[in-house]
Amino acid sequence: MAKRLASESSMQSDLKRAKCEESVFTIVCLIYVYECIDTESEHCGKRYVGQTVQEMDARHSQHLTQNKTKFDKILKKNPSGFTRSIIEQNTFESVVQTRSDKAKLSVEAQDWMNKRERHWIKHFDSYSNTKGFNRDSGGQKGRNQKFWEALLLDMEQNWELRFRALRAF
Repeated sequence: MAKRLASESSMQSDLKRAKCEESVFTIVCLIYVYECIDTESEHCGKRYVGQTVQEMDARHSQHLTQNKTKFDKILKKNPSGFTRSIIEQNTFESVVQTRSDKAKLSVEAQDWMNKRERHWIKHFDSYSNTKGFNRDSGGQKGRNQKFWEALLLDMEQNWELRFRALRAF
């Protein structure tokens, strides 16, 4: 009986810890750069600077499958003619209670990415027609709000699915 109570107490303690971890919200932000290294290409030396909260391989796959920009089209034709690297990374993490808390952290992360993307585009002069592939000076300029809302919703649903699986276990 004492063993059973200790086991139940341990399980309750584990569940309390899990519940606390449930409220930790983390966003990993990346600023990345592609550079054309194909010496046979007219684009050799040109760069593209971008930002993402996805893993770099997932973002790279998107560039290869979309045709939204001139850069995407050129990269798709010759992916081995480019190097890619993460030039800056920042992790935003906070204990949150509400969706509003998550939104505030998301806005903070997005502001950081916008500032740093603009900095690196200017640093590499990749907005110039002759030196780079960026089509503007950087930053999301509000066009990414739907993405952040979807990200928050997705994270909430993932947590809910994990806790349902834990409860079933």
